[in-house]
Amino acid sequence: MKKIKLLLPLFLFFASHQSSACTTFAISSDTEMTVAKSYDWYAGHGVAFINKNNVEKQALDIGNNYREKAQWTAEFGSLSFSQFGLDLPLGGINDQGLVVEIMWLNQSTYPNQKVLPELNELQWIQYILDTSATTSEAVDQSEKVQVTKYFAPVHYLVCDRSKECASFEYVDGDLVVHENVDVQVLTNSTYDSSFSSLSKYSGFGGSQAIPRDSGSISRFVRAASNISKLPEQDADRSFSSAFDILKSVKSPWSILNRLSTKWQIVYQIESSVVGFKLPHSSKVRYLYPSEQNYDCSSQPLVLDMTGKVTGENDWKFQPFTQDLNMKLLNVGNSSIGSPLSSTEIEIVHDYTKKQRRCIN
Repeated sequence: MKKIKLLLPLFLFFASHQSSACTTFAISSDTEMTVAKSYDWYAGHGVAFINKNNVEKQALDIGNNYREKAQWTAEFGSLSFSQFGLDLPLGGINDQGLVVEIMWLNQSTYPNQKVLPELNELQWIQYILDTSATTSEAVDQSEKVQVTKYFAPVHYLVCDRSKECASFEYVDGDLVVHENVDVQVLTNSTYDSSFSSLSKYSGFGGSQAIPRDSGSISRFVRAASNISKLPEQDADRSFSSAFDILKSVKSPWSILNRLSTKWQIVYQIESSVVGFKLPHSSKVRYLYPSEQNYDCSSQPLVLDMTGKVTGENDWKFQPFTQDLNMKLLNVGNSSIGSPLSSTEIEIVHDYTKKQRRCIN
């Protein structure tokens, strides 16, 4: 199934020859849908945003080169995770239980023609969270916009409350969408190449042992194998099992390679619980999306997950401010080699001031 669009993550350009090692997967049971993400990158700071519903939005065009900016209204509120500012998430869950996560994909190739309203690769995540209650709706919404490349190639895994997942990626200039995927895992290779590799390995019809290295295909196979071996899962067991599998696919830090696991996030959709863990700690911190106020007449909220932006890590949401957003932008930009000029940072910062129109 093919669509026409472009995809890629905004400021993740630090070294294009080195791919990220992120892994996302889902565990389905009779009572719960659990989605887990290992965020493997150079920078470890990050914040959680409470994004409001009924907010009119327009795409951010940093280079002023869009033919037509995407415009939409946020039908749903969401909890998102970001390193680069409001409406520029790396993943999240909305109030309907839809989860969107991003991963690097070096093999991505994108169409050159501008035929649909445009938005950048991180805003695609927020757009889907804002407009889609289900994975099927996410597929439909993805047909209405195209992502214009800013720095890096990516693909996405989207999962919903009904336990349906889909991958979205660009191959040979077309957006390839795999719906109702048999194996609900995504790493840093195309879904087709990852899935086809399974037949070589024990447990999937082949004879090779499950690989233990940190390569993209190896992590895909290992996550799929670990999921297939899980006993019948209740909600509590699914949560702990997700963190166990995240541990099996994490990337270790080394002096020669700073690309390592920075966050581990587990979403339990039916229970409306999100667990966040730093890889060097056994402590899991919790967020509860269903308990948040998403009414756009209330102020957006932000929580510093690691204490590297505000200097405090009290695990409490505080009112969003422009000063805090600017600090987040500067920390995010400097942490990956300052790809944005001071003028471009001002453009991004100014964008958040202008597009918060509530239509209640």
